[in-house]
Amino acid sequence: MSIFIIELKKETSVQDAGYIERLRTQNAQLKARVASLENRVASGDEESRNGWNAYQNSLAEVRQLKEHVRVLSQPDDYAKLERCYDELRDKMLELGSQNITLATQAEQAEQLESQLAIADQRATELEAALRLAQMPTESRDNVIELIRRAVA
Repeated sequence: MSIFIIELKKETSVQDAGYIERLRTQNAQLKARVASLENRVASGDEESRNGWNAYQNSLAEVRQLKEHVRVLSQPDDYAKLERCYDELRDKMLELGSQNITLATQAEQAEQLESQLAIADQRATELEAALRLAQMPTESRDNVIELIRRAVA
């Protein structure tokens, strides 16, 4: 009977070691994924800033063109006024396109932040499971029992 218990403990410790190693591997993979998502969010933020700066520059250019239109709005200079109007219309279409691009980038950044939060939570859960797996059997059983009682 005691030989059976010793063999069972050896088998259990080998299984625990394998389980702990799988948890470590999965934890390392999730940490790498979190780092990747953080990099993607940072690049999305940079793209959003660049887009915003381009938008601000376009607004300044529109103000300049409006001033140009005001100056050219003399009654004898309608051809120049029409050209300025066409330029303004083209700039407004370009601004609309940039605005759509910025909205898309902002949405992507929000999605990446959401994915990052989920990955962070998963990594935290795996780290807790790893700590639990490394505890002595009796302590681990006590913790599991406490969690079961708290959930029930």
